[in-house]
Amino acid sequence: MEAALKGSKEIGFTIISMTLSLSAVFIPILFMSGLLGRLLHEFAVTIVVAVLFSGFVSLTLTPMMCSRFVHSEKEKKHGKTYNAFERFFDGMPQWLRPHVAGGHAPSGRDDAGIAGNSCRDGGFCSS
Repeated sequence: MEAALKGSKEIGFTIISMTLSLSAVFIPILFMSGLLGRLLHEFAVTIVVAVLFSGFVSLTLTPMMCSRFVHSEKEKKHGKTYNAFERFFDGMPQWLRPHVAGGHAPSGRDDAGIAGNSCRDGGFCSS
């Protein structure tokens, strides 16, 4: 719960400023006259209400839900299958390092890029 409150304090100003600026952009469309104003009136109302509701949810419901559903990795208890996959994936870098670093790079090129253009191949070189 403490982390949710701290996170809300850190991003609160950003969320408020984004919500107010987006609302300020679309509110003038509400006051447009003429045919275009009548056509865009519903659009402006929908966008302003959605932006204000999104700002409210971002400041209140999202941090509360994160505090309820997101827990520390130390508190989690995993089963045998999960632990077996974790050991497998933790060992992948040690297994891949000798296989990839040793012999799969094209000979004669050193980080030439995806297309393989290098000065030796007649590709573009800046002088």
